[in-house]
Amino acid sequence: MDDKQTCLVLEGGALRGVYTSGVQGVLHRAGVPIQCLMGTSAGAMNAINFLSHQPERSFQIDHHFAPDHNFMGLRPLLKEGQIFSFSYMFGPVNDAFPLDLETFHSSPIRLIAVATDYETGTPAYLESANCSDMMLALQASSSMPLFSSPVPLDGRLYFDGGPSMAVAYQKALDEGYQRVILVLTRQKGYRKSSFGRGARLAMKLKFRNHPDFYAMMKDSPRHYNAMMDEIDRLESLGRIFVIRPSAPVTVSRTEKDQKKLEDLFFLGRKDAEAALPALGRFLGLEERVL
Repeated sequence: MDDKQTCLVLEGGALRGVYTSGVQGVLHRAGVPIQCLMGTSAGAMNAINFLSHQPERSFQIDHHFAPDHNFMGLRPLLKEGQIFSFSYMFGPVNDAFPLDLETFHSSPIRLIAVATDYETGTPAYLESANCSDMMLALQASSSMPLFSSPVPLDGRLYFDGGPSMAVAYQKALDEGYQRVILVLTRQKGYRKSSFGRGARLAMKLKFRNHPDFYAMMKDSPRHYNAMMDEIDRLESLGRIFVIRPSAPVTVSRTEKDQKKLEDLFFLGRKDAEAALPALGRFLGLEERVL
């Protein structure tokens, strides 16, 4: 593999993904050369918009539809078993903000959607080479375990990739990409708390027939925190480049406040624009203004 090849790795966070929309809009307009995109959950949804040359489409959707009870919340949870209505996303949402499928399918950039195998509790890296339906893979990557049903795909069941592999930086390094850019949706120093008793009981009940998945879920905050420690270490060594919110993030995964979503989106833009000079040096593009 050419050591100049670059992988862009996108964290999830549901509607906190509007931050990523702001960042990748700047990267796209700057012409940052990307050969691979790895996205988890909302990161995977953002990734398809990067490939379709609509990098800020997720923000447009989330900002417009966040107050819509058919898009997110109790109504789709009761009706479809999903807190986010995928049928609504592929219907009225896509009608309002259509995905450019022709551009998406013609993109030369490799796309990997990170999901979690329901049987084993381990990360699954879904791409066209090992998956028959990338749109289903994106749905699987975004199906939050406690508020969704597993997504069947090619004889396996999958949930959101966030609990098992929130940020797939190690996969990118293992694949041989020498330039790895991370976009995180929490500020530097953020760490997760352990699940409370109520959440642990809910998980134990829902996943009682899938002990490996339950064990992974229960331990996911500790795994996430260890991952953030390692990301900080690799960033300090210059091995990876990280763009993350420069201010504490108060947007929830199911945020309905459009002003808060807008503010986080523009923070992503601002942070990415500020990072461009250092990113150019990281990519060895000093001779070129990003």
